[in-house]
Amino acid sequence: MKTKLFLTLTIIFNFARAFSQEQIIKLNLQERHEYIFEKIDKIYLKSENEPDKFLQEDAKKIKITVEKIVPNELIEFSFQYSKNIRDNGSYGEMLNCVDYFFPELVVTRPYDVVQGLLCRSVLKFSLNLKTNSIELINRQNLINSFRTRLAELQIEGEELDLVWDIINKNKWFIEDEEVRFLTWFNNSNLTDKSIINSKIPDKLKVIEKSPTFISLGDENTQKIVPGKTQKKYWLNLESGIITNYSSIRYESSKGKTEKNFLTGNWKVFEKSLSLIDSHLVPAQKLFVSGKIEDPLSNKIFIKFLDQPFGTILKEITVFLNENGSFSTSFNFHNSGLIYIENENPNRNLSNEKIVMYGEPGDSLKFIANGKEKPWTLSFYGERKNEAELLLELREKIKLENLGLISPNSSQYVLDGDLYFGRGATKMPDGTYKINYKNYNTEFEKAIKQTDDISFQYKNTVNKEVRSFIANEVKAFIYNGVYDYLISSIFLERRYPGHYVTDAENKNTKRISALAEELNPQLTYNDYGIQSRKSISKYLNYQLRKTKKVSSHSSTVISRFYSFNDIDQLTQFAQLILTGAPLYREIGSTFNQILMDYLPIRNMPHISYSNNEKEAAIQYLQLMARSCNDIELVNEINQKLQQRAKIETGDHIPNLKLFDSDGKEQSFSDLIKGKPTVFYFPSTWIGDRYELDVIAPKNPDLEIIMVTEGSNFREWKEYNKRAEPVIQQLFYKNDTASLKELLFHRSTYAAFDREGNFLGYHNSFKSASDAAKTSVEKKQLDKSQLKIIIIVLLILLTLLILSLLIWRWRVRQRFRKEQQQRRLRELELTAIRSQMNPHFLFNSLNSVQNLVQQNKGREAHLYLADFAGLIRKVLQNSEKEEVSLAEELEMINQYLNLEKLRFDFDFTISVEDKIDTNNTMVPSMLLQPFAENAVIHGLQNKTGYRQLKIEVARDKSGIKITIEDNGVGREAAKNIAKAKNGKGSKLMKDRLEILQEKHGEKYHLETIDLTENDTGTRVDIYIPEEN
Repeated sequence: MKTKLFLTLTIIFNFARAFSQEQIIKLNLQERHEYIFEKIDKIYLKSENEPDKFLQEDAKKIKITVEKIVPNELIEFSFQYSKNIRDNGSYGEMLNCVDYFFPELVVTRPYDVVQGLLCRSVLKFSLNLKTNSIELINRQNLINSFRTRLAELQIEGEELDLVWDIINKNKWFIEDEEVRFLTWFNNSNLTDKSIINSKIPDKLKVIEKSPTFISLGDENTQKIVPGKTQKKYWLNLESGIITNYSSIRYESSKGKTEKNFLTGNWKVFEKSLSLIDSHLVPAQKLFVSGKIEDPLSNKIFIKFLDQPFGTILKEITVFLNENGSFSTSFNFHNSGLIYIENENPNRNLSNEKIVMYGEPGDSLKFIANGKEKPWTLSFYGERKNEAELLLELREKIKLENLGLISPNSSQYVLDGDLYFGRGATKMPDGTYKINYKNYNTEFEKAIKQTDDISFQYKNTVNKEVRSFIANEVKAFIYNGVYDYLISSIFLERRYPGHYVTDAENKNTKRISALAEELNPQLTYNDYGIQSRKSISKYLNYQLRKTKKVSSHSSTVISRFYSFNDIDQLTQFAQLILTGAPLYREIGSTFNQILMDYLPIRNMPHISYSNNEKEAAIQYLQLMARSCNDIELVNEINQKLQQRAKIETGDHIPNLKLFDSDGKEQSFSDLIKGKPTVFYFPSTWIGDRYELDVIAPKNPDLEIIMVTEGSNFREWKEYNKRAEPVIQQLFYKNDTASLKELLFHRSTYAAFDREGNFLGYHNSFKSASDAAKTSVEKKQLDKSQLKIIIIVLLILLTLLILSLLIWRWRVRQRFRKEQQQRRLRELELTAIRSQMNPHFLFNSLNSVQNLVQQNKGREAHLYLADFAGLIRKVLQNSEKEEVSLAEELEMINQYLNLEKLRFDFDFTISVEDKIDTNNTMVPSMLLQPFAENAVIHGLQNKTGYRQLKIEVARDKSGIKITIEDNGVGREAAKNIAKAKNGKGSKLMKDRLEILQEKHGEKYHLETIDLTENDTGTRVDIYIPEEN
């Protein structure tokens, strides 16, 4: 019993002890912090006796920015890629890589399109810390932006469906684990040996543990099992963030066992996720301060690469105070090298330079001690170690071993370019001997030395920063290699009969082999000045190997002219380059073409045709449409828009200008009732002295010179020494240079005296002529004005008279037409007035016949119906037209009256498609013809008597047929010559008048029936509109 109690207490004690040692892990991110992760997925073949064979690698850099935190409840953060590359080929073959930020110029693969959409996007998430649920907040906005982008790429049909299938495949458009990993260990319990309640299905155990970090692994951690994934995790216990994660899986093969699985080929899938940096969201500024014990002068230049393409450094000018110190800050958006130069008053000697590394938000500090050069440098602040690495590289890699160095130039790497002072000596036999030096081993030594020195800083300098610095130094050395080979090609082609020793030939071949081994794209830095130069020289070298080019210059201009075809140059560049190097290099070339499109004074040979300019614009537009790097896209679009405005000839940028007192001025403020010419020189000297001489000779013309710079104090002091005659203004080029805004060098802008912009000019004379001409045009003398006014009055008078005459003639014509129309109406009225008495006469005559025949009852009924009929006749007598229904009703009453006098049958039929209520016919149209049929045709006939009235649709309108089986017209004339049928004649005349009046076709036909029996048929054709 005691033993059982003891065991129970022991178990409870151990459980309580274990529970007391559990640690709850909480995700503890910092608000306004950025967390940078690198994610790499590899696939390769592994064999027992051969090196690994690379198949594919996806490399992504993920930036997670914490925007809002509600403690213990939620975290809102943004997610975006800063790098997204897929390598599809052998290791090192960059042309087999796809950089989704800088894809092929024409993207067609749906997967590539989707990756491009994600590169452009910022995904915003909300993470519930209690439930570990994650919600994509801006889903709808992202979908809308995807639609807009796909329309811009002109993706349609099946290809569009495939794109949307890929987009909708993932809940958050990206791989779940790229965000989900944040919650894997949140709210989990950690013991000495394992972790409980994690969001990972695998059972994990503790491999290694410290107060701040812990490493975890699954059951396969210590061994590799074919077909199973081995996973490892490194976790920061303070923040709850996974700092490293890796997994590896060997694809299992039939027949392989755990014991001998490495025999044969295996496909290996390897993944890793690493936290490479975390920091506060940086300010987009750089703070630089320093002190120089013995400066060359009080002027300091700070230079750095600021543009998405090109190799022109942005320059900031500051001055040392009396203690030799300075401190400044400026906008800074991209990490890179900072060149700090102390100006040498001796223009024949180089400036003293200090090279440092900086990132946005950094504060760089240095002190330069010593009377002799080079100074003894000490560095402080966030980038102390990086600056020391750069200093060591610059001091230990000797330039004199790499190239010929001028005694007056800098002796350090990253300063200027390597120079090869080789030449050719003419020999007595007429051949040339080229002076070579054995550089090949020195290049290789310098590259190895760069890696060795950088590696020594692995514990003090971030790996990415070390790579950036080392790559810039290597690119500087590569530039020497390519310049050497370009120079060799030039000399060999210029002196084809030169003498070359075996040693010299071997030296050149070795350096050529080294150049083939080097690929500057593998060590390329986006914002590295040396990297961009190396790409230009690399492309130039490849171009010269491929094509015989006589030009020795290595500038973009010579590269372009060596091809003489932008399409050919672009296609060649796409064969050699890929990704960011391709975009930034050809972008720089196209931008320079736009800059130099118009002929430039003093440099008239550098100009391009309109076709070349249009081709450059089209390629820039294609780049902006294809590229997913927003900074580069915005830069291209801004340049194209500014260029389009300038080309209109009537646009000038709204520049922020300052006079010598520091007061801000605008163009409208400076134009004071005189024509004005603004001069924008490329340098501070320009043509200032020539214009100072010209200005007094043109008192009616205002001349203003605008120069640009980064330091107002320096500009003011310079102008004070120059003692200018013309007005001077200062433009601070901290955002854009004048050349970038105006697309001209040394240009003039002309304004009239009202301040209207007249256009750009390449010379002062053309600008001043344009300004003066605008005044002359506006100062017409009074006699000219009088003549113009008199001529205008005469023309106006003639115009008014012409209008009055035209109006009188129109009114006369209108009055005549009205009179003719009235005459026709009177004629119709006269006809109707004749028809009414005629109808009355005939009707009364019928009553008389009934009375004579002693038919009193019939006469009484006839008179009653006759009264109703007369009422209708009187109602319609004043109308020109009545509806067909009314006309048929009246004719029906009339025939019923006639039927009282003698017996006959009649029928009235109307085609169903005819709307009798809305079909108009002339009033009293049918009665005269029906009367003739009854009186003259049927009354004199013995036997069966019939009258038919039919209304049908005809192709030209309405056809009304009145047909009787009477004696016929000839017999009727012989029987009753006194009855002349006046009614039908009047109706015929009436139809002719209606046709003349309305211009419509009324038609009447009378046909004698003789085939089967006697009789008469009358066809009346009426236009359907009526």
